Amino acid sequence: MINKYNVYKVLFFLFAICNLLLVVAFLVTFLTENPINMVFNKKIISFLLLFDLRIILLISFVFLLEVAHRKLTHDSVRNIYKSHKATYLIRRYLHSVEGNEGSGRGREAKIIQKANRSVNTLVIDFKNNTATANIKLASNNESQKVIVEKFDETIDKLNNLDYNIFAFSNFTEKPTNFFQSTATKVK
Repeated sequence: MINKYNVYKVLFFLFAICNLLLVVAFLVTFLTENPINMVFNKKIISFLLLFDLRIILLISFVFLLEVAHRKLTHDSVRNIYKSHKATYLIRRYLHSVEGNEGSGRGREAKIIQKANRSVNTLVIDFKNNTATANIKLASNNESQKVIVEKFDETIDKLNNLDYNIFAFSNFTEKPTNFFQSTATKVK
């Protein structure tokens, strides 16, 4: 299963980096007076503009695929926004801040780092009358414990996300360290 939320994050990151490089190239081109540099910099600018256009087209293509999938399954397009927002908020809530151990190379810091990597696999998907929350935990028992301890609070957060319209069940373990919580519409 491809985590589409992480795909969007990577694409928007590439878009931001490309635009930053484009601004720097524009500044260098128009602040230099050497005609040889201007020709070289214009080639760089044209390359960055084409790369930027390709990233925009790729983002649009991925988004249109998701919209088409929602339409084919007779689902509301608004649920895409709800899914992205809920995934972002719950990931932010579950993300553990590493302790003040100086260099952060201790055993606890590594456990928290693995737990935070597991949080990045969390996906919440709203459909018409149902919603699911899936997370794949690391194989490390200590990092699993960090996340599993927060499951009850996470269920409360999930239930309060959408004005109590969806009632999420407790997380149940699926094969290979997957945990899933399902919800149905209350109203």
